[in-house]
Amino acid sequence: MILEAFAPLLQRYYRRYRQPQNGQTAQPSALNLLQAWLYRHLSAPKPLGTTWAARHVHQVLRTEITLVATRPFLVFQGNSAGGQRLLESLTAYCHSYEDWEYRRWLHQLKASDFSETVDA
Repeated sequence: MILEAFAPLLQRYYRRYRQPQNGQTAQPSALNLLQAWLYRHLSAPKPLGTTWAARHVHQVLRTEITLVATRPFLVFQGNSAGGQRLLESLTAYCHSYEDWEYRRWLHQLKASDFSETVDA
């Protein structure tokens, strides 16, 4: 259920930032998005949504994960072995999603895209 709540956010950001803006693509990493999502949920006093699923995600995150530090970096820690596994699973999902996006991008390239051109 936690992954079902996080995955659409990750997909939405990757779709949005894949489009070039002002000649550049400034795409945040999946881990940065995960950190922002966890921080938002753990720092909110009330669930972020009115559905049962949103309340449940909020409750599970607050029970299983603790925000240890905010400066200079966001540091999260599992409150139990289950919380640690949850953090590891979310991190692995982020890495897996970035790898999938990279393979998808690489599949669209041709060998000529890698040719070296030297401007004299």
